[in-house]
Amino acid sequence: MKVTISKIKYIFDDFSAIEKALFSLFSFFLILSSCMLFFSVFDSFRKDAPGYGGTLHEGVVGYPSFINPLLSTTNAGRDLSYLTYSGLMRINENGEFVPDLAESFTVSNDGTTYTFILREDTRFHDGKPLTSSDIVFTIKNAKDPKVKSPLATNWAGVKVVATDARTVVFTLNSPYAPFIENTAIGILPEHIWKDADLDQFTFSPYNFEPVGSGPYIVREIKRNTNGTPYLYHLEAWGDYAAGKKNISNIYIHIYPDAEKLLNALRHGEIESAGDLSPTDAETLKKEGFNVRTTDLLRNFGVFFNQNQATLFADKNVRYALEMAVDRNRIIDTVLLSYGNEEDAPLPGSALRPGAMENASSAKALLLKDGWKENNDGILEKKDTKGTVKLSFTVITSNDPELLATANLLKEQWRAIGAEVSIVSLDPAELTQTVIRPRKYDALLFGEVIGRGKDLYPFWYSGERRDPGLNIALYTNSKADSLLQKARTATSSEETAKHLASFTSIFHEDMPAIFLYSPQYLYIVPEKIKGLTLPALDMAHERFAGILSSYINAKRVWK
Repeated sequence: MKVTISKIKYIFDDFSAIEKALFSLFSFFLILSSCMLFFSVFDSFRKDAPGYGGTLHEGVVGYPSFINPLLSTTNAGRDLSYLTYSGLMRINENGEFVPDLAESFTVSNDGTTYTFILREDTRFHDGKPLTSSDIVFTIKNAKDPKVKSPLATNWAGVKVVATDARTVVFTLNSPYAPFIENTAIGILPEHIWKDADLDQFTFSPYNFEPVGSGPYIVREIKRNTNGTPYLYHLEAWGDYAAGKKNISNIYIHIYPDAEKLLNALRHGEIESAGDLSPTDAETLKKEGFNVRTTDLLRNFGVFFNQNQATLFADKNVRYALEMAVDRNRIIDTVLLSYGNEEDAPLPGSALRPGAMENASSAKALLLKDGWKENNDGILEKKDTKGTVKLSFTVITSNDPELLATANLLKEQWRAIGAEVSIVSLDPAELTQTVIRPRKYDALLFGEVIGRGKDLYPFWYSGERRDPGLNIALYTNSKADSLLQKARTATSSEETAKHLASFTSIFHEDMPAIFLYSPQYLYIVPEKIKGLTLPALDMAHERFAGILSSYINAKRVWK
């Protein structure tokens, strides 16, 4: 039957007022529900995806001494350098080195030659082209002793040549597996720095008003009455070589101390802050702040100096002290569970079987070895020179966490008959008067191992004296050979094999007792979506996660 609009109108006109109202209402809901069903079906074929926009206010403690990848030593300086400069490679949110300025790179079969091709049309924030000559210029300045770059040792013995505007070649004296890590160094613009007197390199205004080629460009700097910067406004740069980032604006607020930073966080002046102590993180967590954690690539332990404290020459003493350590208690008490147990030089290594012993087993080992308790409950042992007491001093930094760790160790070692004294010093004094001259019985200290997993500087026998980092003064020819092979290996599998063999020798010799690796604690607002944090070598690498995250979402087809 054919129904026309006129017939519907005729029927509708015949309705009473109430019937017309009901008919109109039902018709409205029918149309509305149909539209909703249509858009629901339509939207089911779409999903949320990162979109551009949004603002993040982050706080850091300590003023930036330099915003310069060659000179930065403070957290604020490294943070701002990381965001405003780019290198050939960059860490991503998974802790992998990925091309940044580089389009691609190749490594020779012998592992000594690295050839990088730059992306097309790479530019600095002032619009000037970035070429391979800028990379050569940056590396030469990093190596120059007049610049006094802390990165100079990374480039010792490395030759760098630009073969054309987009190609740069690095040649090493010998294979070095972690070399790719060095190529993340931020690149300076030669056209700005070429006329700088090297003796005055550190006084350039560009150390505080950076012109780089990184993901963010400086739009505004606010200073206090003394001229010291306290706020940097960064904006996502549209011509960034690796692609414009999603978060449009990042404000870096700088505070003189942790107390002022925490006050700013509580008052909403900032939304995010990192490098928090476990106590502060736990307090903020209870107040409703979102605490994110990730591992730090550093390891804390006690390093024995057998040259000064000869009782450590007895391997059973070192074994017993290690067996008596309750790592879980240290982590739970000092780090409030924000840490990982470690018993090897390389952070993240699986604990070896039998690592978790107890005080009774440790003391039994010493008693079996000829040690006896004196009237004070301290173990003693007679040798050709007289009576040796199991007594020594642990020196550490006056950092609250390290001092608390030292006192727990003192308590745990007293339980097996060891008399332990604790000395804590300011970090600068500790370095100059204790570590550099190697004047300590035992040193409670941390090592920043790095993403390259190069243990050579810390355990090779040739690094025992200052400025070497072998603070246990460890020497073992087999270990030396394995460390050398690990750093010159041409595959990650080969490196891992040599490091595993070294770790076995380390556990046999026990020149140090490793305790824990702490976690990095980071307050981040819930509005930051898709955030993945890599394990951190340095604190500024947290921004690798921020750079891959977003605030605003957009709907796209699945």
